[in-house]
Amino acid sequence: MDRRLLPRQVLPLVIAVVLGAFFLLPTRSAWAAPKDAAALKLDKDAIYNDYLATKFASAEKKLKKGIATCGAAGCSPRVQATLHRDLGIVYLVGGRPAAAVQGEFALAQQIDPTIGLVKELTTPEIQAAWTAAGSGGAPPAAGAAAAAAAGGEAEGAAPGPAPATAAAGGEDIVHRPPVEQTILTPVPIYCVMPEGITPAKVQVRYKPFGAVEWKTLDLKKIKGGYGAEIPCLDIGSETGDLKYYIQATDANGDIVATSGSKSAPHKVTIKNELAGEPPHLPGKPPSAQCANPGDCPPGLPGCASAKKKKGVKEWGASCDLDSECQSGSCRDGACTAEEEKAEEAKTCTVDTDCAAGQICSGGTCGARVKKNFISIAVQQDMLFLPSATDVCLNQTAYTCYFSDESQYDGTPTSDHDSVSGGLGLATTRILAGYDRLFGNNVTLGVKVGFAFNGGPPSTGGKNFMPYHVEGRFAYVFGAHPFSTTGFRPYLTANGGLAQVDSRVTVQVNDPMNGGDLTLAAWKKAGTSFVGGGAGLMWLTSPGSGFVAELRFQQLFSSSGSGLGLQIGYAFGL
Repeated sequence: MDRRLLPRQVLPLVIAVVLGAFFLLPTRSAWAAPKDAAALKLDKDAIYNDYLATKFASAEKKLKKGIATCGAAGCSPRVQATLHRDLGIVYLVGGRPAAAVQGEFALAQQIDPTIGLVKELTTPEIQAAWTAAGSGGAPPAAGAAAAAAAGGEAEGAAPGPAPATAAAGGEDIVHRPPVEQTILTPVPIYCVMPEGITPAKVQVRYKPFGAVEWKTLDLKKIKGGYGAEIPCLDIGSETGDLKYYIQATDANGDIVATSGSKSAPHKVTIKNELAGEPPHLPGKPPSAQCANPGDCPPGLPGCASAKKKKGVKEWGASCDLDSECQSGSCRDGACTAEEEKAEEAKTCTVDTDCAAGQICSGGTCGARVKKNFISIAVQQDMLFLPSATDVCLNQTAYTCYFSDESQYDGTPTSDHDSVSGGLGLATTRILAGYDRLFGNNVTLGVKVGFAFNGGPPSTGGKNFMPYHVEGRFAYVFGAHPFSTTGFRPYLTANGGLAQVDSRVTVQVNDPMNGGDLTLAAWKKAGTSFVGGGAGLMWLTSPGSGFVAELRFQQLFSSSGSGLGLQIGYAFGL
């Protein structure tokens, strides 16, 4: 095109377009820098997968990788600011407020002053920290997260992950309290244990609005954490705050992790209508609202009866549940008269939460654990009998006797005169014992007794020692095993003084004593022993019940090995 042919009024327009394109090219490059897509992918993965799953370390790693991907000029200012803003959120919720406010939040606002917070990720404490960074203020106080967890989130704010909060009695459970729920609708509770914590039991203790007592609900394993729904009838039809806290305990009933506490519980606002989305457990839809029981009074045709179903067991019969008894009252493992029914068990954290004379065991008030135990038992001994030949000729492994219990001293031929060996019945003994409970699971004690069916003395030897004396140690499995009824396995170790004799019949041929004879060959073992074994207690009432035990015994002086099967009853005092 010949430039001289352009009209004068067109030439300035062409120059403006060329210059505009020259100056706008860098701006367009800033709008879509070459590494924006890769960095934003890392940011999205870090926030919506790891952060929302409370995997803070993994989220931090991916956001830092995104920042490194951008480098000095690989990403637009908006993307760089986004990465620093989201890293600040991870730092704040993960318990590092100074690094969030004075570091990442301040840097994000410096890179792009127009950037703001994402609504669905914002909680009151995050908003406060973001505002403080913009004004050059200090990070929120260390207790701000705990206060937010205790008091709930602002109404209408989208629920975000609750910061870890310090609580006495254990590490911090990762938990995001629901903001609100409608009346007569189950409230979902979900939490994740701290790294390295595997509890035996996780429970939520809750108190609906207007209630006096705290109730307890076990949380079950779901989706990598623990969850359950507080029943709709406990939520009730009144508006107000539902209060709750979570405790995780080990096998001994000791608290290993918490979220909230009895003095500073989480709160869920119970409303007639929700302002936002209804809460729900991971991977499950929100629960439907229950029917109001007030709309269908008991006794009206088609409505449930309020009369309590009772059982058939009479007063004094053993029981586990109230519903087994005619009176509708099961107390300390036995049916009682209705007026004797125990007060409903109260939830607790420490002993002082319970009535006088009660203790806090596994989060529930109960009878004080009995520490002293008196027992009586019968034990059948068995010996491992050795195989032997020339038994009555040599009389080394066994001692042989005539039927009148005089010792045989003849010279039999090699015909017969042998024992094939094996496990043989031996002495029987009656034992009485005393054991003392130390802590929750360990008992130390003694047993004394008398044995029967011992063998006759050998020529010039000692009589059978019928007395039994032993010291014993036992470990009973379970959390507070003596505070309730049921089966309790245990292991034991023992040692002391005892003699165990076992008898077998031997056929010999002794021409000097009339030919074929039937003799009694006695294996004598003892008079001291060490051993151990396993047992099972069936507690029919707290601290008292039947005991069955199988023990191994190694006997010394006269060497021998054997078993003892013991059955008895223990009384808790």
